[in-house]
Amino acid sequence: MKDLILARLAQSQALEVDLAGVTEIDTAGVQLLLMARRAAQASKKELRLVAHSPAVSALFDLLRIH
Repeated sequence: MKDLILARLAQSQALEVDLAGVTEIDTAGVQLLLMARRAAQASKKELRLVAHSPAVSALFDLLRIH
């Protein structure tokens, strides 16, 4: 997933990641999303995480990521 996200980010000015279908997420998944956010910021591009599933929302709340 890391390579895919970085490749898509390199191909556009903005990347939207739809998280609606995520039924389970762990800290590795969160690390991947944070890495993508840092990569987007470093390249002055936009990364939008949209349609958070209940699993994603619960973990983001637990980790205080907003």
